[in-house]
Amino acid sequence: MSARAVCFSALTMLPLLVLDGRADTEVPPQALELPPPEFHVKPGFYAPLRAKLNDDTVDVRAPRVMLDLDGLWTLSPQAQFGLDAGIEHSHYRFFNLPSVPPGVLEPVRDAFRVKLEPRFNYSLNERWSLVTGAQLAVAGDPDADVGKSLTYGGYVGARRKFSEHFALTFGGYATTRLEDSVRILPLIGVEWQISQRWRLETKGLEGHLSYALREPLRLFLGLSYETREFRLAGDSSVPDGVLRDQTTPITVGLEWQPNPTTKVTVALGRTMGTSYRLRNDLGNTIFDRDAQATPFVSLALDVGLGGSHHPASGSDDSQRAVPLERTGAGGDSGLGGHTVQLWEENDSMSGTDDNYSQGAQVAYLGPEYRLGEMPGWLGWFGEGLPALGYTVERARATFAAGQLIFTPLDIHATALQVGDHPYAGWIYGAPSLERRGRTSGGTDVLEQVRLGFGWVGPGALGGEAQNFIHRNFQINQAQGWENQLKNEPTADFTYARAWRVLLAGEREGGAVDFIPHFGLVGGTPRTEAGAGGTLRIGVNLPDDFGQPSIQSLLPISGGAPQQFGVYLFAAVEGRAVARDTFLDGNLWRSSYHVESEPLDLETRVGFAVTWSQVDLGFTYARQSQEYKGQPFGTHDYGSIWMNWRL
Repeated sequence: MSARAVCFSALTMLPLLVLDGRADTEVPPQALELPPPEFHVKPGFYAPLRAKLNDDTVDVRAPRVMLDLDGLWTLSPQAQFGLDAGIEHSHYRFFNLPSVPPGVLEPVRDAFRVKLEPRFNYSLNERWSLVTGAQLAVAGDPDADVGKSLTYGGYVGARRKFSEHFALTFGGYATTRLEDSVRILPLIGVEWQISQRWRLETKGLEGHLSYALREPLRLFLGLSYETREFRLAGDSSVPDGVLRDQTTPITVGLEWQPNPTTKVTVALGRTMGTSYRLRNDLGNTIFDRDAQATPFVSLALDVGLGGSHHPASGSDDSQRAVPLERTGAGGDSGLGGHTVQLWEENDSMSGTDDNYSQGAQVAYLGPEYRLGEMPGWLGWFGEGLPALGYTVERARATFAAGQLIFTPLDIHATALQVGDHPYAGWIYGAPSLERRGRTSGGTDVLEQVRLGFGWVGPGALGGEAQNFIHRNFQINQAQGWENQLKNEPTADFTYARAWRVLLAGEREGGAVDFIPHFGLVGGTPRTEAGAGGTLRIGVNLPDDFGQPSIQSLLPISGGAPQQFGVYLFAAVEGRAVARDTFLDGNLWRSSYHVESEPLDLETRVGFAVTWSQVDLGFTYARQSQEYKGQPFGTHDYGSIWMNWRL
C-alpha cells in the first residue's frame, strides 16, 4: 500500500552529548538532585537559488523547511538519554525540461523526511564517556511505499576529555541505504576551545568554527557533507526508484542568543559538489548529473522548553529556575514533578468497530515552576502574557503524541463505502504550555496553549496499526484502507481554560467538585469551539482538573503523589465544528468525504483509583451523530488510562 513518506535521515549529523564527569564526586548519591528533562523545538528553512546542471540547460531548485523536537533526560549523575525527532519537506523544481528526455528529470516534486534518533551517553569517570545511538529513517515521495523507504543504522564510540578545553570522540557508524550497500564510516568528533573567543567543533560529517563577538552574538564558519535519498512513487517516471541528492555546503553565519533558552541562526552559504543521481528499483543508475555551485540562505530557531538549561556565559547559577516542590496528599501548594500519562481508547469496548475506532496517546508533563522562577519561553508565557481573571502561580511545559484511527461500518468490504465514515489515520505531536493560578475568589484555574503538528493519510500508518492488532487478536482484518484519505500534513493551535470549584467536603476526605472548561481550535485537522464540564465525587480527590478523552478540549493536567483515593465522574462537552478533516476530507487534495454535522456532543462517565504515584481509570463515552446518514446515529467507545508521577 502507498503511503506519504515519513522519513528519518541518518547521514547528516550525529549528536554528541558532553558529560561533565561527576562519577568521582564525594557527594552521596542520595543527596544528588538530578536536573529535569530539557526539550528543544527547532524550526528552520533553507532557500537556495537555481542550480544549473553541468552540460545541460536544466536548472534545479530545492528549498526546504524542517522541524525538530529534541529531548534530553538525565538518568543519573553518569547517564543521559536523548531523543531527536523531526520532519523535513523538500520541494524540487526542475526548469527547462524540454531539452532533456521527457519525464526523466522530474521524478519527484515534493519529498519528505522524518527522523527518529535515540541516543545514550554514559560517563565512566572524569575523562572517559561512552556514546551510542540509533537512527531510523523513512524518506520519499508523498505516494511512495513506506516499507521501501525505510533505512536504519547506529553508531558507537568513546569520548576522551583531555582538558577543560579539548575533547575527542572516536568510533564508527553504519547505516543502510536505498537500493545501495550499507555505508560504514568512522565517527570522529572534536571539541576544542582554542581561546576565549575561538571554538572548533566537529560532529559526524559536519564541522563548525566559531568566534565569540560581544554577547550575545557569535560568528561562525561551517562545512558539512549532506546526503538525501528519496524513494519515488510507484506511478512516477521511474517507478519505486531512488533519487539521491548529495551536496557540500559552506556556510558563514551569525548566532544570536538573547537568553539561555533561545538561539536564532542566520546564515549565507554556497553549495559545492552537488550531484543528482537517479536509480531504478533494481539499483541501476539511469541518470547521474553534477550541479554548479549555488548560493543559499538559511534561518534556524532553537527554543528550549522546561528543563534546567545552562545559562549564558557570565550569568549566575543561582538564578536558574527551580521546579516546584512536591507536596503531600491533596496539597494545593504544589503539583510536583514529572508525570507520564497514557490513554487507550477503542470502540471494541462497546462491541463495535467503526467511526472513531481506535485512539492511543502518551503525554509527558514537565515539572512546574513557581512565579518568578520560570525559564525561557515558559517564563515568557507564564509571566509575560496577561492573565485575565486570575493570578498566575505556576507553569509547566507538556508534550503529547498519539494516533487516531477512523473506519466505516463495514471494514470487510474492499470497495468505497459511500455515505459512511471515511477511512482515516492520523499521527500527531503537540507541545504545549500550561499555567495555573487562582481567581480572587479562590477558584483554581488552568490555562493551556498548544501547537500541534501531524500527518493524515497512509503515512499515518492507520491501516497497518489496525490490522496488526487484528492479526494478533485473531480478528478479521480491515480490507478497505486503499480508500482512505490522502497524505497531507496537519497543523493546529489550541487555547483552553478550565476552572475547579469545590462544591462540598474536603479534598483529604469525601468531596464533590465541578470542573467547567472551554476551548478553541484552529487548524487543518479540525477547526472548532467547545465547552463542557466534569463532576467528580469521591474520597481524596486528586489535585488536578480531571481526566479528558484524547479528543476533548479539557487540558491535560497532573497532581502530586497522594494517599489512596477513589472517585466517580460524569462529564459532558459540546462542540461547534467548522471543519473536520476526518469527515470533510483532505484540505489540499480531492478525497472522499461525508456531510458533517455542525454540532457535536460527547458524554462520559467513569471511575478512577489513585494511590501514591499512580492513577488508573476507565471511561465510557458516547458521541452524538457526527455526519449525515451515520449508521445507528450515535457512537460509543471505552477508554483505559493511567497517570504515573515520576
